[in-house]
Order: sequence, then structure tokens, then C-alpha cells
Amino acid sequence: MRINGIGTIPSYKEVVNIYSEICPICHNNVVFKLVETSKRFTMYWIPVAKWSKKYYAICSICEHGKEIAKQEAEELIKKFTRPIDNL
Repeated sequence: MRINGIGTIPSYKEVVNIYSEICPICHNNVVFKLVETSKRFTMYWIPVAKWSKKYYAICSICEHGKEIAKQEAEELIKKFTRPIDNL
């Protein structure tokens, strides 16, 4: 909650597309996204602190998700992130 520009806000960041499988909720064959969520404390809209970081695998259609352990999320990021070739 913000009061006069000071407060906490949730943070949501899509990290990488991780794998394709059938969603148990919408029954579509979809690509799941790895999403990082956290809470941030801001002072006059400037981020000051970040905590409560969690990772989720989210269906790209119905947005159903399951929590992923931090270590597993880091492995998925390494596996599915492609390095940029030197041009």
C-alpha cells in the first residue's frame, strides 16, 4: 500500500519461456513461462528494498501456475536462456 509515495508494491517479471506441456487446467498444449514475483518497498516511487522473491511456472493461456523452488528456477533459467552470439 502506498501513502504519499511511500509504501510496498508487488513486483511481477516474466523471466523466460521454459517448456511445453499440456496444462492440467485448460487442457491446451502450451508453453509455460517462468515468472519471478517479489515485494518492493519504494520511497517516492524509487525502489529501496526487495524481498519475498518466489518463482512460478505459469500457463500462457489460463495463467494457472505452480511455485518452483529457487534452485530449480535457476537451473531452468540456465537451461532455457540462450546466450547472445557476438556480432
